[in-house]
Amino acid sequence: MDQGTSEEITPVYSYADKVKRVKAFIASKYQISNYTSASRILDSRLVDPVLPLPFSMTRPPYNLTETISYFNWLIATCAGTQKVSESVLKQATEQLFTFLIFMRNDIHTDKDPFASPSIEGRLDFIWDQLSELFKQLESRDKKITDIIEKLHLLLKTYGPTLEQARKDYERNAGKIGERPT
Repeated sequence: MDQGTSEEITPVYSYADKVKRVKAFIASKYQISNYTSASRILDSRLVDPVLPLPFSMTRPPYNLTETISYFNWLIATCAGTQKVSESVLKQATEQLFTFLIFMRNDIHTDKDPFASPSIEGRLDFIWDQLSELFKQLESRDKKITDIIEKLHLLLKTYGPTLEQARKDYERNAGKIGERPT
């Protein structure tokens, strides 16, 4: 905290933001031009490999094959192709996000996972909202249709009786309100 202020400093990216950006990266077409940044991240222990791994890794400094294998394992884990516990998945997401931050200049994607929402993203969001609204309207319409069908069945079943009651009421309407004198 700064002196004189009560404002707390929070991370720029929440866990939900990190998950969103990792998903965007995994869904994109990407090409990595250089793994030097990834090697530095591992060698500096900014990221410690999550254990157990389906392959072996030496201790730092890691070779290029180990670095690429670990990076690809993180992608596979976050994409859901590896069976892991929830805590391992969370660690993998955090670590892949760390790699993405530090490798920004080495990764070329068709869609930048750190970019502001594009018009496509906004349109997708609107489409999802409209789809949900249409589902709700369809559900409401089905309920209304069911009620109308039940009313129709009620009138069909009890219509003659209700009609007779109406006629009896009209015939006796004047007599109901009268009092004997």
